[in-house]
Formats: sequence, structure tokens, C-alpha cells
Amino acid sequence: MAMKELFFTTWCIALCLSPHIHAQSRSVSILNATTPTEYHESYSSSITDTSNVPVKYPYTEPRDVMWSVIVYETIDLDQKVNLPLYFPSDEKMAPVRKSMFAVLKDAIMEGRITQVYDDEYFKNPLSTNEVSSRLEMKGIDQYAMDRLADGETLTAADTITYSVTPDMVTQYRIKGMWYFDKRHSELRYRLLGIAPYSRDASGVKAGDDDMVALFWIWYPDARKELDSYPAFNPSNAAQNISYDDILTARRFSSIIYKEENMYADRAIEDYLRANALFQLREGERIKEMIRAFEMNMWVY
Repeated sequence: MAMKELFFTTWCIALCLSPHIHAQSRSVSILNATTPTEYHESYSSSITDTSNVPVKYPYTEPRDVMWSVIVYETIDLDQKVNLPLYFPSDEKMAPVRKSMFAVLKDAIMEGRITQVYDDEYFKNPLSTNEVSSRLEMKGIDQYAMDRLADGETLTAADTITYSVTPDMVTQYRIKGMWYFDKRHSELRYRLLGIAPYSRDASGVKAGDDDMVALFWIWYPDARKELDSYPAFNPSNAAQNISYDDILTARRFSSIIYKEENMYADRAIEDYLRANALFQLREGERIKEMIRAFEMNMWVY
């Protein structure tokens, strides 16, 4: 009898609260917005959810790692499958939607990402001011340089500010480790670092197409920020996917440009010079070597 009374009481409470719960869910729905203000508020609340936390990496005992290799890859944002990491290339949709570079940059400038380095080995940390100096530089154009050479005095109006904008970041380079976990008998991947690549800020107007690493981020420090903003899901806009989901699940296309080796981690282009096709094939050979390791574990 006591069990029946408890069930009845619980059912009554749920019945009383259900209209309130339904009203709350309805208030944040875009479809139920009655004014543009409600639309913007509901759109923002449904897209951006800062309460999300990324899925924690499983703890791995060092003795369970029987094989590993660190690889460096290039993510070319010109490829169609990688476009969700690039767009929106402007900031007119901020703060609801941002490109991955805008998310990283804003988090660094506001101090939410602190593990920022100058190199891919994470030895030389960069301060916020140092990062800012890489993203924005002041200089003069060729006309001002000619006037300066003629002995004229330049003014502040002759100074031009060159800035790195999200549309200029057309590549990312990532560093990660493939390892075989013998406890679970599977090959796993752990992303360690990420670096946006762009033309140098000082060469924007000069036509310099050389790509440079703006900075390297220790990826575990950036996961919460990247998990707070969605990338556009071309398959289903109703189901959001975060930037962290794309990267940790490797839902992107990449090319291996280097693996750790005894030759001071030399890049593929250092020993296969002036032959882009052979460099691509070498990257694919490394990928196949990694895939084959797990398959070979099951061959007796």
C-alpha cells in the first residue's frame, strides 16, 4: 500500500509540474517565438550553451600503451569536408556563431585559454600581448616608404594597421598521438596541439602568400571553449556539433606532413623535395602504416 501511495504522489507531482516544464521548453524554442527579440534570444540560447563540458579523455595507464607514434597533420580549409571549421569567415553572426579561429582568438585575448606557445613542442609560452602582436601589426605602404626615402616626414595618418582576420586563416596544423591500448585492444588517437596558419599580418597588403603559424595551443586547454560553440552541421541543422566534437572524432580531412623520427623530426618535404605528389604519397604511406598496425595485431 505504501508503494502505491508513493507512486500516486510522484505521479501527481509530475502532472502538476509538467505544464511548467513544457512552458520552459517552449520559451526557448525558435518555432514558438512571437517577436524578433524572442527569436534572437531563443536562437542564441539554443545554439550557444556554455554549460556544456567536453567528454573527458579516458585515463590511460602508461604500461597499457604498447605502441605509439606522434604525427603532424595539415587541415586544409579549402576542402569541402573542412568548411565547417572555416565558416562563418566574418564576425557578423557573433557571438551566436563564430569560426573556430574567432573562438580561439577571443578565448586567448580574454584569458580563458592560457596554454599558448610559440612552437609545436610547447616550450616557449606566449603572453596575451605577444599573441596580439602577431595578429595585428602596424606598418607603412610602398608609397609612404618612397616618401620617406625622399626625406619627407611621415605622420600617424601614414600608418596602416594590418590585422589577421578569420577569413585569412585557411589552414590548421595539428599534433596528435596514435597509440595502441592493449587493455582495450584498440588503436586510439589523442589530439595534443593545434595551430592556425595564415599569411603574416605584416604581409597582408604586400601580397605575401607564405603561411606562418600564428601560435600553438595545448589542445586540452582549449577543449571547453571549442565545445561551447557549434560548427554548422550540413547534414542536420537541428543537431548541433561542436568544434571539439569535430576534432576529437576526426571528422575532417588532413594530410600528414611530418612524423616523429630520429632525424630531429624532419618533415616529409625535407627528404622529398620539389615533388608534391611523392610528398602526398609518403603521407598516405604513414597513414596506412598506422592503420595496418591495429590490423596486424589480429593476425596470428
